[in-house]
Amino acid sequence: MCCLIKEGVFMFQSMRYFDVYVLCQAASKLLMGGFERNVNDFFEPIFEGNDEQIQFNKYSLLHNYCEWVVRQNVWDEEEDIVPLIRDAHRLSAFTHKEGTLWIDRAINHYCQSNSDFLLWIKENSTKSLNQMTDTEVDDLRYDYLCNIQLCEDFYTCVTHVSNEMFYVLFQNREFLYNFNGYLSTYNSIRQNRISIPLWAQRSVFFRDHGCCVFCGKDLSGTIHITQSREIHYDHIIPLSQHGINDVSNLQLSCSKCNLVKSEKSTTSVKYQQWYDMDNN
Repeated sequence: MCCLIKEGVFMFQSMRYFDVYVLCQAASKLLMGGFERNVNDFFEPIFEGNDEQIQFNKYSLLHNYCEWVVRQNVWDEEEDIVPLIRDAHRLSAFTHKEGTLWIDRAINHYCQSNSDFLLWIKENSTKSLNQMTDTEVDDLRYDYLCNIQLCEDFYTCVTHVSNEMFYVLFQNREFLYNFNGYLSTYNSIRQNRISIPLWAQRSVFFRDHGCCVFCGKDLSGTIHITQSREIHYDHIIPLSQHGINDVSNLQLSCSKCNLVKSEKSTTSVKYQQWYDMDNN
Protein backbone atom coordinates (compact mmCIF):
# COMPACT_ATOMS: atom_id res chain seq x y z
CA MET A 1 0.00 0.00 0.00
CA CYS A 2 1.01 3.66 -0.30
CA CYS A 3 2.96 5.17 2.53
CA LEU A 4 0.27 7.42 4.04
CA ILE A 5 1.48 9.12 7.19
CA LYS A 6 -1.09 10.67 9.52
CA GLU A 7 0.20 13.37 11.86
CA GLY A 8 -2.66 14.78 13.90
CA VAL A 9 -5.24 16.02 11.38
CA PHE A 10 -2.67 16.11 8.55
CA MET A 11 -2.07 13.31 6.06
CA PHE A 12 1.17 13.01 4.14
CA GLN A 13 1.93 10.60 1.34
CA SER A 14 5.45 9.63 0.46
CA MET A 15 6.10 10.69 -3.15
CA ARG A 16 8.90 9.16 -5.21
CA TYR A 17 7.77 10.09 -8.72
CA PHE A 18 9.03 7.23 -10.87
CA ASP A 19 8.17 8.28 -14.46
CA VAL A 20 5.04 9.93 -13.06
CA TYR A 21 5.28 13.06 -15.21
CA VAL A 22 5.84 10.95 -18.32
CA LEU A 23 2.72 8.95 -17.48
CA CYS A 24 0.74 12.13 -16.77
CA GLN A 25 1.68 13.39 -20.21
CA ALA A 26 0.57 10.06 -21.68
CA ALA A 27 -2.73 10.32 -19.78
CA SER A 28 -3.30 13.75 -21.28
CA LYS A 29 -2.30 12.76 -24.81
CA LEU A 30 -4.60 9.74 -24.72
CA LEU A 31 -7.54 12.11 -24.34
CA MET A 32 -6.34 13.99 -27.41
CA GLY A 33 -5.96 10.82 -29.48
CA GLY A 34 -2.17 11.07 -29.34
CA PHE A 35 -1.52 7.32 -29.09
CA GLU A 36 -2.70 4.18 -30.82
CA ARG A 37 -4.11 2.88 -27.57
CA ASN A 38 -7.88 3.42 -27.66
CA VAL A 39 -8.94 5.35 -24.59
CA ASN A 40 -12.50 4.12 -25.19
CA ASP A 41 -11.35 0.88 -23.56
CA PHE A 42 -11.42 2.79 -20.27
CA PHE A 43 -14.46 5.03 -20.69
CA GLU A 44 -16.97 2.67 -22.31
CA PRO A 45 -17.17 0.07 -19.47
CA ILE A 46 -18.00 2.82 -16.93
CA PHE A 47 -21.35 3.58 -18.52
CA GLU A 48 -22.06 0.52 -20.67
CA GLY A 49 -25.25 -1.11 -19.42
CA ASN A 50 -25.14 1.10 -16.33
CA ASP A 51 -28.21 3.23 -15.71
CA GLU A 52 -27.35 4.00 -12.09
CA GLN A 53 -26.36 7.38 -10.71
CA ILE A 54 -22.64 7.93 -10.15
CA GLN A 55 -21.88 8.78 -6.53
CA PHE A 56 -18.91 10.63 -5.08
CA ASN A 57 -16.23 8.08 -4.28
CA LYS A 58 -12.88 8.71 -2.63
CA TYR A 59 -11.32 6.36 -5.15
CA SER A 60 -12.48 8.65 -7.91
CA LEU A 61 -12.84 8.03 -11.64
CA LEU A 62 -9.61 9.97 -12.06
CA HIS A 63 -7.88 7.49 -9.72
CA ASN A 64 -9.29 4.69 -11.87
CA TYR A 65 -8.07 6.36 -15.05
CA CYS A 66 -4.56 6.83 -13.63
CA GLU A 67 -4.42 3.17 -12.62
CA TRP A 68 -5.64 2.15 -16.09
CA VAL A 69 -2.87 4.23 -17.73
CA VAL A 70 -0.22 2.63 -15.50
CA ARG A 71 -1.45 -0.89 -16.28
CA GLN A 72 -1.52 -0.14 -20.01
CA ASN A 73 2.05 1.09 -19.77
CA VAL A 74 3.09 -2.19 -18.16
CA TRP A 75 1.78 -4.15 -21.14
CA ASP A 76 2.56 -1.78 -23.99
CA GLU A 77 6.02 -0.51 -23.07
CA GLU A 78 8.35 -0.02 -26.05
CA GLU A 79 7.28 -1.33 -29.45
CA ASP A 80 10.66 -2.98 -30.06
CA ILE A 81 11.08 -4.34 -26.56
CA VAL A 82 12.82 -7.61 -27.48
CA PRO A 83 16.02 -5.95 -28.82
CA LEU A 84 16.11 -3.87 -25.62
CA ILE A 85 15.78 -7.04 -23.55
CA ARG A 86 18.69 -8.57 -25.46
CA ASP A 87 20.74 -5.42 -24.88
CA ALA A 88 19.95 -5.56 -21.18
CA HIS A 89 21.06 -9.19 -21.09
CA ARG A 90 24.32 -8.30 -22.84
CA LEU A 91 25.04 -5.42 -20.44
CA SER A 92 23.68 -6.97 -17.26
CA ALA A 93 27.04 -8.16 -16.02
CA PHE A 94 28.42 -4.61 -16.22
CA THR A 95 25.84 -1.85 -15.82
CA HIS A 96 22.27 -3.13 -15.78
CA LYS A 97 21.10 -3.29 -12.19
CA GLU A 98 17.69 -1.58 -12.08
CA GLY A 99 15.56 -4.16 -13.92
CA THR A 100 14.88 -5.14 -17.49
CA LEU A 101 11.26 -4.09 -17.99
CA TRP A 102 9.55 -0.86 -16.92
CA ILE A 103 7.55 -2.66 -14.25
CA ASP A 104 10.77 -4.21 -12.88
CA ARG A 105 12.35 -0.78 -12.51
CA ALA A 106 9.19 0.67 -10.97
CA ILE A 107 8.81 -2.17 -8.44
CA ASN A 108 12.46 -1.95 -7.48
CA HIS A 109 12.14 1.84 -7.08
CA TYR A 110 9.11 1.71 -4.76
CA CYS A 111 9.54 -1.63 -3.03
CA GLN A 112 13.34 -2.04 -2.95
CA SER A 113 12.92 -5.58 -4.19
CA ASN A 114 14.84 -7.48 -6.85
CA SER A 115 12.27 -7.91 -9.60
CA ASP A 116 13.83 -8.69 -12.98
CA PHE A 117 12.61 -10.40 -16.14
CA LEU A 118 16.05 -11.78 -17.02
CA LEU A 119 16.39 -13.50 -13.65
CA TRP A 120 12.90 -14.95 -14.09
CA ILE A 121 13.87 -16.38 -17.50
CA LYS A 122 16.88 -18.12 -15.97
CA GLU A 123 14.68 -19.70 -13.32
CA ASN A 124 11.74 -20.65 -15.56
CA SER A 125 13.15 -21.53 -18.97
CA THR A 126 15.30 -24.41 -20.17
CA LYS A 127 16.75 -22.19 -22.91
CA SER A 128 19.10 -19.27 -22.52
CA LEU A 129 18.08 -15.92 -23.97
CA ASN A 130 20.56 -16.33 -26.84
CA GLN A 131 18.90 -19.59 -27.88
CA MET A 132 15.41 -18.08 -28.11
CA THR A 133 13.66 -16.49 -31.06
CA ASP A 134 12.16 -13.01 -30.66
CA THR A 135 8.69 -14.56 -30.55
CA GLU A 136 9.71 -16.89 -27.74
CA VAL A 137 11.15 -13.97 -25.75
CA ASP A 138 7.97 -11.94 -26.22
CA ASP A 139 5.81 -14.93 -25.22
CA LEU A 140 7.87 -15.31 -22.05
CA ARG A 141 7.45 -11.60 -21.36
CA TYR A 142 3.68 -12.09 -21.57
CA ASP A 143 3.88 -15.02 -19.10
CA TYR A 144 6.10 -12.97 -16.80
CA LEU A 145 3.70 -10.02 -16.75
CA CYS A 146 0.75 -12.33 -16.04
CA ASN A 147 2.73 -13.86 -13.18
CA ILE A 148 4.00 -10.62 -11.68
CA GLN A 149 0.51 -9.11 -11.50
CA LEU A 150 -0.27 -11.65 -8.79
CA CYS A 151 2.52 -10.31 -6.58
CA GLU A 152 1.89 -7.86 -3.75
CA ASP A 153 4.79 -5.67 -4.93
CA PHE A 154 3.03 -5.16 -8.26
CA TYR A 155 -0.13 -3.90 -6.54
CA THR A 156 1.93 -1.67 -4.24
CA CYS A 157 3.83 -0.21 -7.18
CA VAL A 158 0.75 0.45 -9.33
CA THR A 159 -1.04 2.05 -6.37
CA HIS A 160 1.93 4.33 -5.67
CA VAL A 161 2.31 5.48 -9.25
CA SER A 162 -1.42 6.02 -9.88
CA ASN A 163 -1.84 7.98 -6.63
CA GLU A 164 1.11 10.19 -7.52
CA MET A 165 -0.38 10.74 -10.98
CA PHE A 166 -3.66 11.75 -9.33
CA TYR A 167 -1.79 14.22 -7.12
CA VAL A 168 -0.28 15.91 -10.19
CA LEU A 169 -3.31 15.80 -12.51
CA PHE A 170 -5.83 16.85 -9.84
CA GLN A 171 -4.10 20.23 -9.78
CA ASN A 172 -4.30 20.68 -13.56
CA ARG A 173 -7.73 22.19 -14.27
CA GLU A 174 -7.29 22.09 -18.05
CA PHE A 175 -6.70 18.34 -17.84
CA LEU A 176 -9.70 17.96 -15.51
CA TYR A 177 -11.84 19.84 -18.04
CA ASN A 178 -10.71 17.53 -20.86
CA PHE A 179 -11.07 14.38 -18.74
CA ASN A 180 -14.58 15.20 -17.55
CA GLY A 181 -15.55 16.42 -20.99
CA TYR A 182 -14.58 13.01 -22.32
CA LEU A 183 -16.58 11.31 -19.57
CA SER A 184 -19.65 13.39 -20.41
CA THR A 185 -19.68 12.12 -24.01
CA TYR A 186 -20.21 8.58 -22.69
CA ASN A 187 -22.69 9.48 -19.97
CA SER A 188 -26.19 9.20 -21.41
CA ILE A 189 -27.92 9.67 -18.06
CA ARG A 190 -28.31 13.09 -16.50
CA GLN A 191 -26.88 12.82 -13.02
CA ASN A 192 -28.83 14.11 -10.04
CA ARG A 193 -27.48 16.96 -7.96
CA ILE A 194 -26.48 15.42 -4.65
CA SER A 195 -24.83 16.67 -1.49
CA ILE A 196 -21.07 17.04 -1.95
CA PRO A 197 -19.23 15.11 0.80
CA LEU A 198 -17.17 17.13 3.25
CA TRP A 199 -13.94 15.33 2.22
CA ALA A 200 -14.52 16.41 -1.41
CA GLN A 201 -15.24 20.01 -0.38
CA ARG A 202 -12.10 20.15 1.72
CA SER A 203 -9.86 18.72 -1.01
CA VAL A 204 -11.16 21.14 -3.66
CA PHE A 205 -10.99 24.10 -1.24
CA PHE A 206 -7.39 23.22 -0.36
CA ARG A 207 -6.38 22.61 -3.99
CA ASP A 208 -7.82 25.94 -5.15
CA HIS A 209 -6.24 27.76 -2.18
CA GLY A 210 -9.60 28.96 -0.91
CA CYS A 211 -10.02 31.29 -3.91
CA CYS A 212 -12.44 31.50 -6.80
CA VAL A 213 -10.68 29.93 -9.78
CA PHE A 214 -12.15 32.57 -12.12
CA CYS A 215 -11.67 35.93 -10.40
CA GLY A 216 -9.30 34.97 -7.57
CA LYS A 217 -11.61 36.23 -4.84
CA ASP A 218 -10.60 35.02 -1.38
CA LEU A 219 -13.22 32.64 -0.04
CA SER A 220 -11.25 31.43 2.96
CA GLY A 221 -12.32 34.18 5.34
CA THR A 222 -8.64 34.92 6.04
CA ILE A 223 -8.62 38.30 4.29
CA HIS A 224 -12.28 39.23 4.81
CA ILE A 225 -15.33 37.62 6.32
CA THR A 226 -16.81 35.17 3.85
CA GLN A 227 -20.42 34.11 4.05
CA SER A 228 -20.91 30.38 3.44
CA ARG A 229 -23.40 31.14 0.65
CA GLU A 230 -20.60 32.83 -1.32
CA ILE A 231 -18.68 29.55 -1.65
CA HIS A 232 -19.76 27.38 -4.56
CA TYR A 233 -18.41 23.92 -5.37
CA ASP A 234 -19.05 24.13 -9.07
CA HIS A 235 -19.13 21.26 -11.56
CA ILE A 236 -16.55 21.92 -14.28
CA ILE A 237 -18.79 20.04 -16.72
CA PRO A 238 -22.32 20.80 -15.43
CA LEU A 239 -24.66 17.95 -14.63
CA SER A 240 -27.02 19.39 -17.26
CA GLN A 241 -24.26 18.78 -19.83
CA HIS A 242 -23.90 15.16 -18.67
CA GLY A 243 -21.13 15.92 -16.20
CA ILE A 244 -20.69 13.55 -13.28
CA ASN A 245 -20.49 13.67 -9.51
CA ASP A 246 -16.77 13.10 -9.05
CA VAL A 247 -14.22 15.10 -7.08
CA SER A 248 -12.24 15.60 -10.30
CA ASN A 249 -15.22 17.53 -11.74
CA LEU A 250 -15.33 20.17 -9.00
CA GLN A 251 -13.82 23.64 -8.75
CA LEU A 252 -14.15 26.51 -6.29
CA SER A 253 -16.16 29.50 -7.40
CA CYS A 254 -17.62 32.63 -5.86
CA SER A 255 -21.36 33.26 -6.18
CA LYS A 256 -20.91 35.99 -8.82
CA CYS A 257 -18.68 33.91 -11.13
CA ASN A 258 -20.84 30.85 -10.65
CA LEU A 259 -23.88 32.86 -11.76
CA VAL A 260 -22.01 34.07 -14.86
CA LYS A 261 -20.80 30.54 -15.66
CA SER A 262 -24.32 29.18 -15.26
CA GLU A 263 -24.69 25.93 -17.26
CA LYS A 264 -21.55 26.37 -19.36
CA SER A 265 -18.70 23.88 -19.35
CA THR A 266 -15.62 25.90 -18.51
CA THR A 267 -12.75 26.36 -16.10
CA SER A 268 -9.82 28.70 -15.61
CA VAL A 269 -6.18 28.07 -16.43
CA LYS A 270 -5.00 31.02 -14.32
CA TYR A 271 -2.85 30.15 -11.32
CA GLN A 272 -1.26 32.26 -8.62
CA GLN A 273 2.51 32.54 -9.14
CA TRP A 274 4.75 31.45 -6.27
CA TYR A 275 6.63 34.77 -6.44
CA ASP A 276 7.01 37.82 -8.67
CA MET A 277 9.72 37.19 -11.27
CA ASP A 278 10.03 40.88 -12.19
CA ASN A 279 10.44 42.57 -8.82
CA ASN A 280 12.81 42.01 -5.91
